[in-house]
Amino acid sequence: MPSEGLTNTLVTSEPQIKVHRYGHAAYLGHSSTLSFSRNVRNLLQRSSSIADPDSISLEREDTSYTTPLPPIALDLASTPLPRLSYAEYLTNTVFIHAGSLYSLFDPAVFLERLREFYDERTRGVAPNARLWHVQMLLILGFGESILAREHSASGPSGMAYFTRAIEAMSDIRRLYEDPLLSIEILCLATLFMHATDLLQESYVTIGKALRIAVTKIMNVSVPDPLQPTNVEYQRRLWWTVYCIDRKSAAMLGSTLLMRDEDISVPFPEIKEGDECQNTFAIHVTLSSHLGKILDDLFLPYDLDALFSAAFALVLIDIIRPANELLWDLPQVMHLLDEFVSRHIAPAQAYRSDLLQILELHTKLRSVDGALQERSNGNIELGSTSELTGFAITDPAPANALSDPVWSRVRHGDDGSAPTHLETIRSVIDNLDMEGTNMLGAAMLDGDWVWELDNLWGVF
Repeated sequence: MPSEGLTNTLVTSEPQIKVHRYGHAAYLGHSSTLSFSRNVRNLLQRSSSIADPDSISLEREDTSYTTPLPPIALDLASTPLPRLSYAEYLTNTVFIHAGSLYSLFDPAVFLERLREFYDERTRGVAPNARLWHVQMLLILGFGESILAREHSASGPSGMAYFTRAIEAMSDIRRLYEDPLLSIEILCLATLFMHATDLLQESYVTIGKALRIAVTKIMNVSVPDPLQPTNVEYQRRLWWTVYCIDRKSAAMLGSTLLMRDEDISVPFPEIKEGDECQNTFAIHVTLSSHLGKILDDLFLPYDLDALFSAAFALVLIDIIRPANELLWDLPQVMHLLDEFVSRHIAPAQAYRSDLLQILELHTKLRSVDGALQERSNGNIELGSTSELTGFAITDPAPANALSDPVWSRVRHGDDGSAPTHLETIRSVIDNLDMEGTNMLGAAMLDGDWVWELDNLWGVF
């Protein structure tokens, strides 16, 4: 038996190997080949008889190919901007309205850069466009949107600034030149996209910010000696990304990119008398609960389970018609309608697919009923099923035998048998296709038959 005191020294609690690129450090996790090989080498250096402490290194210079970055596509000389005093007013407006919920920028640093930019502009100096100028346009656009609270055909107030900022948005290589500023920019862009109903675009945009933050291990609590000097700022920025990610996922009805168990940074604490900090801490806590709700109720795999269950039961009813309605299809449709009304993106496609299989179900049952009527006139058939009300009401033939498949769905082991996913799977596994006429008239028209001669000609 191995000793309980033994530990795997190749796997530490946190990533340790750093690579330097774009002038700053990034961390490699345990699964990285470079990180693992460097840890093995360091272990050998520490434990062997020829130990050389000076050769132990947790850092590695990046040797990737370097390619020149294209300039940021932003003509500052032709960009109409407000007076400095009004630009400062717009900046303060954004900070006052959003600063307690999000850490989108440092107002002191931003205002200092803003004044320098306007001073250069007054002196006729045309600086090259940088990432900070993209952030400036987003903040000005946000400020105008908050003040005016008006929408036009082109979008909310400030849309012109937002459009220029998005057009100038750099590729991921330039974003890594200043990752913290880039995260701020991506957060600002995401929130403005929420206001313009660009839900899918906002979800992708905040995903970039989240992954940049993860590569900077902002979600991980590191030992004090390894913490950056601006650790508090980085933590507030991390929780800003966290909150916006959950908001974006909820608005789109999609999965989370980061779950709480992947985060070791302590949650913001409530501090007596610090209203701004307390508002921020409560917002993070509420966002955490929102993430749990998304996990439990509204993720696409739950929507997928709802659709899969309904689809399987309709398919079973096509193969082996039941004598009566054994499950609540209208309730399923109402749930899908509820998802659609809440703007959950995949719900509309699922609803459309389910309606198509129901339409096919109606056609097949109608054809089967007509064939049986012609072949056996003494069989009384009910009216054919219709999509009205989303109910499968067409009964099976009166002389249909007791069906073990449907009885298992209805009765189950406990007599109540809700249509649980495992029940559906077991029903499908136990389907007996022997004697089933799947190639009725409706299945033999041109839409269902392969043109074999043409198919062989392809080869």
